Amino acid sequence: MASDVAPLTNGPGRTLKFGVMPRISLPSHLPIMRAFAVLTLILVLRSSTEPQAPLQPDVRIYKRIGTTTLNTYIFMPGGPVNATPRAAIVLLHGGGWSTGSPEWMHDDAKRYAGLGMVAIAGEYRLSDQKSVTPLDSMADVRDLIRWVRTKATDLSVNLHRIAAYGVSAGGHLALSAAVFPTPRRIAPALYRIC
Repeated sequence: MASDVAPLTNGPGRTLKFGVMPRISLPSHLPIMRAFAVLTLILVLRSSTEPQAPLQPDVRIYKRIGTTTLNTYIFMPGGPVNATPRAAIVLLHGGGWSTGSPEWMHDDAKRYAGLGMVAIAGEYRLSDQKSVTPLDSMADVRDLIRWVRTKATDLSVNLHRIAAYGVSAGGHLALSAAVFPTPRRIAPALYRIC
């Protein structure tokens, strides 16, 4: 009985057979990629099997304005404590300058601490559009970064490796701290950096 179905071919004159793998040319970097994937899998499985206590922040006051206190939530990297200062990252939450909480950045802070950085989730005053404005929030973030620099030895932070990162309004505040100068008129009686 003859079949009307044409056989599968792999190029002119070559018929594919079931159970036989056609010759495929692989890129030369495939063994390296495979080794990298295996190593990554081993590290992930190893790190997921070791029980670890949840990383808790060290809460400190960095600024007082009248009766208001502003806190930092400091996540130190795990592992052995050494005398080498580490890079630091200041994390700022979003919320349109009027809502939000530093706790929103705790997961990111834990991730950066896991990478070996000192991660600091900072609090800033939220705008009520009357007595507190986003300009006050900008001043708070500048003071927060100044506080990190003054406490660098205590926090084991490298003064030349401090970054700021924020989400939405927090991103604006991080950028503003880097771009806009500190106002020349500062009334020390209104607030002080702790």
